[in-house]
Amino acid sequence: LFRTNGYSISRMDSLSAVRPENTAYTSPYEAIRNRLAPLNSKPSIDTAWTAPASVSRPYKPIFSKLSFYPKVMVDFPGKIKVGSYFSGSDFLDKISVFGGAALNGQMDTDLFLIFQYRFLYPTLFIEAYQIGRHTSEEEFKYSFNLMETDIGADWRLSDRLSLRTVWQFSRYDAAQRFSYEGQRIKIPYTYHVGNLFGLFWKYRVEERSVYSDISPKQGRSVDFRIDRAWQRFMNGFAVHQDYGTLVEMYAKHHYFQYSLDWKESFPGMGKDHGVGFRMQAGCIDRSVDSFYHFFAGGLDGLKGYPYYSISGTQMAQFTLSYRFPVIRKWGKRLSWIHLDNVFLSAYGQAGNAWTGRGHSLDEWKKDVGLQLRLGLFSFYGFPMAFTFDAAYGLDRLVENDLSYGRELRTYFGILFDFLD
Repeated sequence: LFRTNGYSISRMDSLSAVRPENTAYTSPYEAIRNRLAPLNSKPSIDTAWTAPASVSRPYKPIFSKLSFYPKVMVDFPGKIKVGSYFSGSDFLDKISVFGGAALNGQMDTDLFLIFQYRFLYPTLFIEAYQIGRHTSEEEFKYSFNLMETDIGADWRLSDRLSLRTVWQFSRYDAAQRFSYEGQRIKIPYTYHVGNLFGLFWKYRVEERSVYSDISPKQGRSVDFRIDRAWQRFMNGFAVHQDYGTLVEMYAKHHYFQYSLDWKESFPGMGKDHGVGFRMQAGCIDRSVDSFYHFFAGGLDGLKGYPYYSISGTQMAQFTLSYRFPVIRKWGKRLSWIHLDNVFLSAYGQAGNAWTGRGHSLDEWKKDVGLQLRLGLFSFYGFPMAFTFDAAYGLDRLVENDLSYGRELRTYFGILFDFLD
């Protein structure tokens, strides 16, 4: 044995043969392969080969076990809410179920269940949602229970175009509790009962690229929806003539509602830069209670103003944004989180919501903002989209003796995908 410059040279004095069975790994499935060998071999010209006889059977759903994904979140007002998502399907994904449940210390609940049936065309679905909330003010305690059920079908019309037909039933309940002259009094009531039939068209065309999720450069997304609504909203109480108890009085709101959400993406001036344009519009064909109005503020609207500060039966708003990379393929790891891409988005918005005629463009509200976009992966396989917005409303808005605008508003979010 010789060594030189870190390398070694060896000389073998004798050689011995190795038995063939010791030169390869013997799989425990060797017997199975031997039985399948006739199926994989090609019959010779002189040999007639027939497949072994088998009996065909119609497919029956074979279901996988339910998968559970626990979650822990901090809920308003600073309560820890724990729960879990769950999902399951058959092996051909013809039947699937996805749901979740969460609960905090003051018994606020988040429940939902989505069931899809794909054996037919179109895909049939049932979705159910429930939200429970509790709050208090001085000696009064309030509880709210919001429920909605959607039944419908998804029609795949082409690779780019789809249609959803859906019937929605919703019911919102509330209760007020207080003490009066030593007695505990509870007043439960239902303040909204609604039925709605909707047609929802979706058009999608997008050029896929490495950064198309965080900064799309070429694509179009159009969502157009028509709803026919039969709603009842409580406008007071009456005394039951037989029992002397309080009963709800309702005003009926039957209307058509039209809404449009149009997004366009274009290449920017630099590498991996992108320009985004978005137009949102809506119209309700008659006067309805403000409970059913469009709301044009907040995270999905004009970010420089609160969600409920701008409302009306008609709505229009435009967003122009410019996105550019700060860090590409970062490749850093923080515990179970893998840091990938960092982008910035600068945007400006203009729009308004109003009721009736005589609306002027001078009444439109405007804002500007910056958004930090951070693309992440958790546990090597689950995508995460972290966003932080800072938006400033350029116009002053006074509504119900409250003043909005000309202040900095911030938004923070963690999702599986980015909201444009």
